[in-house]
Amino acid sequence: MKTDTPTLSSNLAICAWIPLFALRCEEQRRDDSPPPHTPTAVLSPADNRRLWQVSQIARHFGARSGMTVSQAIGMCPKLILFEPDPVYYDDIFTQLLTALYNISPVIEPIDLGRVYIGADGIERLYGPPARQLRAVTRVALRKTSIATHMKLGWAHGKFISWVAATKAKPGSPVVVDQDSSVEFLATQPVACLPIDPDTHRRLLQLGIKTLQDLAKLPEQAVVTQFGKSGRQALQLAAGRIIEPVRGKKSSIRLLNALTFPHQLRTTVCSRTHYPGYSTERYDIQGASAGAYKR
Repeated sequence: MKTDTPTLSSNLAICAWIPLFALRCEEQRRDDSPPPHTPTAVLSPADNRRLWQVSQIARHFGARSGMTVSQAIGMCPKLILFEPDPVYYDDIFTQLLTALYNISPVIEPIDLGRVYIGADGIERLYGPPARQLRAVTRVALRKTSIATHMKLGWAHGKFISWVAATKAKPGSPVVVDQDSSVEFLATQPVACLPIDPDTHRRLLQLGIKTLQDLAKLPEQAVVTQFGKSGRQALQLAAGRIIEPVRGKKSSIRLLNALTFPHQLRTTVCSRTHYPGYSTERYDIQGASAGAYKR
């Protein structure tokens, strides 16, 4: 088991995001990877009859995440499909996270391919934001070549750094300083808010398309319509709140060993959960006397 560990936090945030992480992993691992401009997709780990991550080329032909394989092939006959391997993706992502601890002790993974890095104090080591982002890129590339697809955003708080990352291009990060954060947010679409699809649809029906449109509304009216989640969305849109990056100090793993009378040894290597899937790795070997560790 693991002991409880205190959390670390940082108001300055770097968002590192590798879109289509699983698809990038599949492209990296294969000697016979398809040529450029080939439509590709990874099947869903939960239902291999449906698509999960879809390349931009495949989307151009009409393929979409969640679409059935037969529908996708009908729209894009040349589509190449990859069987999902969540354990492999988790391994690559874990290696990336481990490398990023060389930049900051405050690391907060959100989902597969997206992680926040606390930037409080690291200017003493790396200098201004632009140099900090170059250091992140350098460390990530040493660990995995799929970091060439990484987008980076730097800002005060997780939300603004995430929006900045969505506007960045690989190799061209976006930095949003505190003085310009409200102006930066104003023109962004409401789709970048962490809201459910129904709330997003209702906002669009009301003619609220940008964060500035939402920020101009009376808070009480928004709360009446959308509840507490509406208040948070409005405050994020107006740049009124800063969500800190929260990480945990490395914990000490305590191992319990049990000897089984049968010729079996099972070791749990890792167990990870991300939105959409979870992984659990086992190593099973024959042995005259075995042990189970957790």
